[in-house]
Parts: sequence; structure tokens; C-alpha cells
Amino acid sequence: MISRAHRLFALLLVLLTPLAGEARGDEKAPTSVERSNQNAQVLINVFSRFAPEGAGRLGVPGLDAEVLDLNPGFAARSVKATEEAIETLRQRLASETDPFVKQDLEILIAAGERSVERIRIGEKYDLPYFDLPQTIFGGIRALLDDQVPVERRARALVRLNRYAGLEE
Repeated sequence: MISRAHRLFALLLVLLTPLAGEARGDEKAPTSVERSNQNAQVLINVFSRFAPEGAGRLGVPGLDAEVLDLNPGFAARSVKATEEAIETLRQRLASETDPFVKQDLEILIAAGERSVERIRIGEKYDLPYFDLPQTIFGGIRALLDDQVPVERRARALVRLNRYAGLEE
């Protein structure tokens, strides 16, 4: 389930990368690009809340001390949050006039719907298994990488304490 979430987030990044390149020089980005970025952020926020290690590794800031939510009912919370995000995106689609932003919204809605479907199918047919050692290793390794600024590396201890249950 975590790797599927990583794939959804990576898809969102791929979709937004060409849009970010449309801004030229010191010019302000067109409002359609800004709206598309804001729309994508709706699903990125959900992913970040339920898989912060993966989101942090992919460039979402401010998640260095956060850990994966595996408390009872996490799948239901993830589905609910994703469905709420989809509804927000549908409301935006209903009032959007720019064809490119509409297309982005349709892609985001479809991605959210597939994510909900994967979670439900996984709950029905998959054994509940998470590779916790790999998640912990990846979460700590991402913060201790030489490319990570020194001030962020200190948060690895906070994350480790959270994994160990020494902090909430």
C-alpha cells in the first residue's frame, strides 16, 4: 500500500513538472498553472498525512519528524480523507473554465478514485502486512543522506523516537 501511494505521489509530481517549467524568467506564473498546482496540493496533502516518509523523500517539506500512520482504522481514515479530497476537486471542476486546468482536475480525480479503489481491494484481498523495518530504514536514511541539510538531520532522532513509541 505504501508503494502504491508513492506511485500516486510520483504521478502528481510528473504531471506538475511540465507546468512548473512554463513560468519564464521573473514573470509570474500564469493563474492556470497556479490553480493546477493548488489542485494537485489537495491530493498531495492527503498522501503526506498518511505516508509522510515517502512524501518527504519526494520533496514535500516539513515532514521530517512525521511517521507512517498505522493506528487502527488507518485505511478507513485514508479512504475518507481521499474521498473528501476528491469531492473538493469535483467542486473545483464544476466551476473551472480553463480547459487545461479542467483536464488536470479530471486526472487528479481519477487518480484519487484509483487510490480509494486500491485501498478497498487491498483490505478485502490482501493480508495486512507492512514492511516496517524497510519503512523505518527508509525514513531514517532519507534524513541522514549527505544531500540533506544538517539542520534537517537532527529530526532523524525525533522520527526514530516516534517509531520506538517514545514520542507521539
